[in-house]
Amino acid sequence: MRTAGAGIYELTWSMGTGPAGRATWQYGAEIHPGNPHVIWRRIGTHDILTGP
Repeated sequence: MRTAGAGIYELTWSMGTGPAGRATWQYGAEIHPGNPHVIWRRIGTHDILTGP
């Protein structure tokens, strides 16, 4: 996991011979106290994701 800038986080994965992927997210204001609120921004392969 790394920061993609401006409070946007990024992770990548690879599952053996399957396709590699990438996801970006940010944290929003809590909806349920004590639980982080994650806002998923983009999820997919590296080919379709050119920015956060």
